Amino acid sequence: MGRDTVLNAIPRQAPSVASRALEGEAVLVHPAQQKVTVLNAVGARLWELTDGERSVADLARMIADEYEVSLVKAQADALAFCHDLVRRGLLTLDS
Repeated sequence: MGRDTVLNAIPRQAPSVASRALEGEAVLVHPAQQKVTVLNAVGARLWELTDGERSVADLARMIADEYEVSLVKAQADALAFCHDLVRRGLLTLDS
């Protein structure tokens, strides 16, 4: 997928993943893989915003506003976040 295609994709949390917010971070548990992933504050916020309705571009705009970073930086971070979690089986991207 190209950058623009991914920005327009809708990330969805894998239904088998359990998550919990703890002290500004998020802990994700993927029972099938018997793995735990800990997300920092920005990752936790991205995970929280991933509702199956918003696109990656929407998430980036929200992060840019909330954390007062450039849209370019927020897009790069949102893309990296989604690619990493897709690779780990924690997210899917729907075109």
